[in-house]
Amino acid sequence: MDLDKVYVSAAAFCAVFFMLAVLAGLMSLLTRVFPGKAPEKRPRKAPLGAGSDEHLVAAVAAAVSVAVPGGHVTKIEEVK
Repeated sequence: MDLDKVYVSAAAFCAVFFMLAVLAGLMSLLTRVFPGKAPEKRPRKAPLGAGSDEHLVAAVAAAVSVAVPGGHVTKIEEVK
């Protein structure tokens, strides 16, 4: 193996690593200087078992359709 190629590869690796470190520092500085808006806290519409959480119903329906081809969800209840 040619030793010059090893040196060039090591130098390229170090250069890329250094540039990524500089960019990470720049991103950290920019996010501290210009912070984003905090996300709004929304109250829950209903308890989990109430069936009004559309994301939960969609996830359960998708899981049922994968597990049982042709299956349909007719009712979702919370078991205590």
